[in-house]
Amino acid sequence: MRVTRFALIGSLIAVAIGLSGQAATAEGSGGVIFSPASSTKFVNVPFLPKCMAISIKQGNPTKGPFVTFARIATGCVVPWHWHTANVELYFVSGTGTHELQAGHIVAQVHPGDFFYLPAKSIHSFRCTSTCLVYNVSDRPDIIHWVDRNGNVVSQADALVLNEGP
Repeated sequence: MRVTRFALIGSLIAVAIGLSGQAATAEGSGGVIFSPASSTKFVNVPFLPKCMAISIKQGNPTKGPFVTFARIATGCVVPWHWHTANVELYFVSGTGTHELQAGHIVAQVHPGDFFYLPAKSIHSFRCTSTCLVYNVSDRPDIIHWVDRNGNVVSQADALVLNEGP
């Protein structure tokens, strides 16, 4: 069964609503947000591999810019895909292999590493030891799953193919 854009958007809204209020906003502080890592609640969402869980830290992925925090299990593969938003990835802990199809760039990722991915950059990721990653997106985002050659595939097919670095 194919997952439609509307189903993905609905899932994102459900996640956003379920996690709203998780970040603490200081009253009268001009919108400052402080979200302690120790109180982070990660959830699995239906459009991502089961070995990956996220927490929305700021914004709403269906309405505008947002920040998520992801926990990716050791051995987890996030198959080939691209985003409708520009994405900044900040690696906090763990190690992995990030591969970009354009130019076939393969990077070994370590804590403190940063990636900027313009919208529509096809990429995949394999976590080799539990990874914590911040994802900062500049606008609403929809993930498009593809095969190694960039052909659009269903989410189910992408997760079954389990292709990645």
